[in-house]
Amino acid sequence: AKATQAPALPPAQIEAQTSVPGLKGIYKGVLPESMKTVDSLAGIKEGKGAIADTLYILVDPRCPYCRKTYQETRAYIRMGYSIKWIPFAALANPDQAMPQIAAILQSKDPQILAKILGQHADIGAVPTAATVAAAARTRDFFDAAFGQGGGQAGVPVGFFLDHRTGKPSMTKGLSESVILHDIFGQPQ
Repeated sequence: AKATQAPALPPAQIEAQTSVPGLKGIYKGVLPESMKTVDSLAGIKEGKGAIADTLYILVDPRCPYCRKTYQETRAYIRMGYSIKWIPFAALANPDQAMPQIAAILQSKDPQILAKILGQHADIGAVPTAATVAAAARTRDFFDAAFGQGGGQAGVPVGFFLDHRTGKPSMTKGLSESVILHDIFGQPQ
């Protein structure tokens, strides 16, 4: 009988499985201004990590990849990592997203976030002027981030201070476990 070989992994996957995770430990260096900017965007934070020790994820509540990312991150939240979820309208027909964005931002309740992203519940609220402005500010940040060489725009997109380099990182593909492993390590 012929022995079968395991399929070769792509280089990025090999590196992700062998390197130190991007958010490992507590960061003690200088905090870049761009991280302060992303932290100032309206959202709901899970965990108590400092700005440099938090993954910021921009999401559209209607996006199936954003909901998958939410599910995939539950183990990391249980491990004590911090994630700030920043909702805005990234997909077509932005007015359709505003009730869910308003429910998340105006409630400031992680349980509402869990119901909308985790359970795909159809919960909405009438957006206030402040919520509309906050979502627009996030959209402007998103557009600027992708306008500076971020490739094809899409959600979910994460921002974190990579402890390995001391530099801000913009990461797409967060619904894929290999990407989350690179940021947090293996879930426990």
